[in-house]
Amino acid sequence: MAKLFATKGAEVVVVGRRSEKGEHIVQSIISQGGEAKFIQTDMTKDDQVERLVNSTIDTYGQIDILINNDGKLLRNPSLN
Repeated sequence: MAKLFATKGAEVVVVGRRSEKGEHIVQSIISQGGEAKFIQTDMTKDDQVERLVNSTIDTYGQIDILINNDGKLLRNPSLN
């Protein structure tokens, strides 16, 4: 999804815990003429999420679209 948004002109922030994978995606976007940066973040850590948001706003001025593509399914026991 990050690559698709970048091909449409979006400035993309790739987020994840694994630097190697995130940096690979960013380099792929940049090599195609897109704008992207990677910010290593564990989304379960409030301080890291706050750093992510602040860094994104510092770099790009605002956040227009957020996509949570974590790939995890958290089951809420109260819904069973």
